[in-house]
Amino acid sequence: MTDRSRKDRTGHRTLCRWTRTTPHPTAYAREQLRPALRNLGLDDEAIDDTVLAASEIIANATEHAEGPYELRLRTSGDYLVLEVHDRSHHLQSLPETGSVPAPDPAPGPAERLNALVGELAERGRRLALVHTLVQGRLTVRRTPTGKCTTISVPTP
Repeated sequence: MTDRSRKDRTGHRTLCRWTRTTPHPTAYAREQLRPALRNLGLDDEAIDDTVLAASEIIANATEHAEGPYELRLRTSGDYLVLEVHDRSHHLQSLPETGSVPAPDPAPGPAERLNALVGELAERGRRLALVHTLVQGRLTVRRTPTGKCTTISVPTP
């Protein structure tokens, strides 16, 4: 586990690194991510949604891909970009754009929770959940050392 607060030459800020032996890697990554998002000016709801989406791709990488793993953060225009890097070259199948119903634009907390519980009820639906939370801005690409799963979130 490491935490680096400076940006690299590409503008990425590495928030944390972990391996399969890291205790509670998803919780660890959330602890690093939440204050970084707050420092970028996101409101509580945007932070909660972003942390939830990031938690799912972090857990997915840790469960299904080879490590070590890395969570990176950068801004790109009007978007905040989170990347989870791993050492697997296998690219997951992502939901087709529009295949997951868009959430109600103004659901209350109970409706949002019920919708999320429904999405999580079946194994293998985590990427569909992330796809919904980030409104289709979920990508996976190969890198020279493995792959990178990316979510993009509009900035305020």
